[in-house]
Amino acid sequence: MQDLRDAGEAEAELEAKLKRMGLEGEKEKAEKLAGFADLLGKRRKWASLASAGLASDPACGILESLAVAMYPPESSVARAVDIGSGGGLLGITVAIVRERWHMTLVEASRRKSAFLAEVAGTLSLSNVEVFPGRAEGLRDDEGFDLAMTRAAGAMGVTAPLALRLLKSGGLYVALKGAGAAREVEEAAAVIEAAGGRTREVVTGAAARGERAVLLVVVEKL
Repeated sequence: MQDLRDAGEAEAELEAKLKRMGLEGEKEKAEKLAGFADLLGKRRKWASLASAGLASDPACGILESLAVAMYPPESSVARAVDIGSGGGLLGITVAIVRERWHMTLVEASRRKSAFLAEVAGTLSLSNVEVFPGRAEGLRDDEGFDLAMTRAAGAMGVTAPLALRLLKSGGLYVALKGAGAAREVEEAAAVIEAAGGRTREVVTGAAARGERAVLLVVVEKL
């Protein structure tokens, strides 16, 4: 957010998006999302947050991440995990919108995990837990309903990590850009060996300029 006017415009845009999504309490959620965008802008250099587009427009990345929050029905998820959370562009966004989901943010960088804890405290996100380490450090029997990633690596690497943490029938949702279809094809054997199957690749548009985003959805068998 570069000035108060920009912050106000971003909050209004977020509120309008949440209203179109049919979410309750859209005004309060938009305020928290705008507050999160503000923290991302202020702490970006200190925490070495390098997500694409983050420097110029944090709200744009937040809008894109809303696609993951809306994929599974709210009632089907109790526990979710964001692997390689970074600055929380995905995990924090989803936690704000889906406050009934308990969200574990996995981040190995000390500065980034400290930033995530700061955000959770500042925005009073009681459903957020920060795990300051790598996903490999979580127990195999965690039994998450939903795992998610954004820009955390190739599907052949992230899918086995996610599937290990999911209960049977749980979903791994990866937010991707162009090239996702080829990535899924190349990772097919790895996903199958890890006990999963690609359910679908959802194409949509999100954020300013209607930039295309893809959700790759993998189910644990």
